[in-house]
Amino acid sequence: MNRFLKPAQAVLLLAFIATLTSCTLGQAAEPTPTAVDVNAVMTSAASTAFAQLTQIAGQASPTSAPTETLAPTETQASPNTPDPGQPTAQQAAQITDTPMVILELSPTLPGLPEVPTMTPVPIVATPNPGQVCNNSSFVADMTIPDGTAFKAWEKFTKIWRIKNTGFCAWDDGYGIINWNGPALAGDNKFFSPGEYVQPGGEVDMVIKMYAPGEPGDYISHWVMVNDQGQTFGTDLVVYIKVVK
Repeated sequence: MNRFLKPAQAVLLLAFIATLTSCTLGQAAEPTPTAVDVNAVMTSAASTAFAQLTQIAGQASPTSAPTETLAPTETQASPNTPDPGQPTAQQAAQITDTPMVILELSPTLPGLPEVPTMTPVPIVATPNPGQVCNNSSFVADMTIPDGTAFKAWEKFTKIWRIKNTGFCAWDDGYGIINWNGPALAGDNKFFSPGEYVQPGGEVDMVIKMYAPGEPGDYISHWVMVNDQGQTFGTDLVVYIKVVK
């Protein structure tokens, strides 16, 4: 056999080889699975992030160190938090620039009448139906019961307790006088300034007397009188016996 190919045969062989090569190149080789190292991936990502942060820090312009901010407490508000009760700097500027309006209040409101000065009114008791201003009633004989016996010219003090049953007070000028029978040497008596008896009040009327010189029965009549000399009220009686 001839070891050398003829030119025609060589051409055919080359064409066959080329055909096989083109078929092989058209198919992708099946990839072989490779195990992934997770730690290596995380280490690589961390290294990349650190490098980026370093690059950003180098590009930043140098600034002064930040001032430490105090944490707000219950009694101290944070300086960065505006106080809702205080105006901001802009609001304060607006308040300062705003003209202040001052209102002058009149000491008295116009159109209202002046209040008259009140004058104290004396207290007067309200009368009951049929009650009069001046009246009195007998309460008791405090001394010298009726029919008490005395010797001639013997001294004694008669006291009647009476009640003001009118609605007017008894004051300066009121008193008790003898209006009938022997006075038994008794003197009329009047209230002094500052002495008074309110309506419904009671008072002891005191008269100093002495018995007549002749034996017998004696009745003396007394009555209240107002500051105008008008008598009123119940009849007050002293009845004594003069004995030897």
